[in-house]
Amino acid sequence: MLQEHKGYKTRGVARIVVCVMVLVIVILLFKTTNVYAVVDSSGGSYADPADQGMSLMGWIGVEIAQGVGLVVMGIASFFLNIAQAVFNYALKFNLSFADKLPAIEAGWKVSRDVANIFFIVVLLIIAIGTILRIGGYDAKKMVPTVIVVALFINFSLAIGSIVVDSSNVLGLQFYNAITKNGTRLMSDVIGATTGIEKTKNLSQDLTKIKNENAGKVRLAIILWGNAMVMFVLLDVFLFAAIMLAIRMVAISIILMLAPMAFLFLLLPDTKAYFNQWWSKLLHYSFFFPAFMFMLYFSIT
Repeated sequence: MLQEHKGYKTRGVARIVVCVMVLVIVILLFKTTNVYAVVDSSGGSYADPADQGMSLMGWIGVEIAQGVGLVVMGIASFFLNIAQAVFNYALKFNLSFADKLPAIEAGWKVSRDVANIFFIVVLLIIAIGTILRIGGYDAKKMVPTVIVVALFINFSLAIGSIVVDSSNVLGLQFYNAITKNGTRLMSDVIGATTGIEKTKNLSQDLTKIKNENAGKVRLAIILWGNAMVMFVLLDVFLFAAIMLAIRMVAISIILMLAPMAFLFLLLPDTKAYFNQWWSKLLHYSFFFPAFMFMLYFSIT
C-alpha cells in the first residue's frame, strides 16, 4: 500500500512539475517571439517572391487560405479571451480562500462528529489490544497520544487552514509583484509579455498589412501562424485554470476530512493514512506558490 502511495505521489508531483514547466516554456518562447512582427513595418513596399509568377489556381488557393486563416484566427481569438477570463477567475478563486471556509466548515463538522463517534470505538480497540497484550497497544503509553489526538481532531480545521493560508500568503507575494498589487489582470501581463494582444488584433489591422504589400503568401502564413500561436496559449491558459481549480477542490475535501485523518494517528496500523492526508495537504497547498514563482520567473 505504501509503495503504491509513494508511486502515485511521485507521478502526481511529476505531472505538476511538467505542467508548470510547459507554461513557463510557452511564456518564455512567446516572450522573445512575435509572429506579428513578420510583417515589414518600415512603411516600404515589399514584394513576396512567392507571389511572383503565381498561377491562377495558386492565386485562388492563397486567397482561400487567407480567408480561412482569418476565420480560424477570429475563432481562436474568441476562445482565447474566454480562456484568459477563466484563468483570471481561477487565480482569484485560489486567493479568496477565506470566502470558502463557511462551506468547508459545514462539511468539517460532519466529519468531526463522525470522528468523535469512532474515537470511542478506537478506545475500545486499544483496551482490547492492551488486555490481549498485542504489540503496539499499550494503554498507559497511548494515553498521551489519545489526549493529543482528541485536541487535534477538534482543532484540525484550524491546523489545516494555517497551512493553506501560509501557502496563499507566499503565493500572493509573487502575484502582487507580477500584477502591480492587483492593478492589472494576470492574463493581461502575460499577454503583454508574449505579445498575444497584438496577435489578437491582427485581424483588425488586416487592411494596414495589405497596404504594406506584405504579399499574399506571406499574409496567409502570418494569419495561420498567429492562429496556431493563439491555440497554443489557449491550451496553456485552460490547463493552468483547471490545475488551479483542482487545487481548491482538493484542499476543500482534504480539510473536510481532517478530523478523520487525525483519528488515524491513534492506531499503529492506521498512521500511514494520516501521513497520506498530510502529504496531500502540503502537496496541494504549496502548488500555488510554486506555480506563482514560476510565472514570476518567466515574466520578469
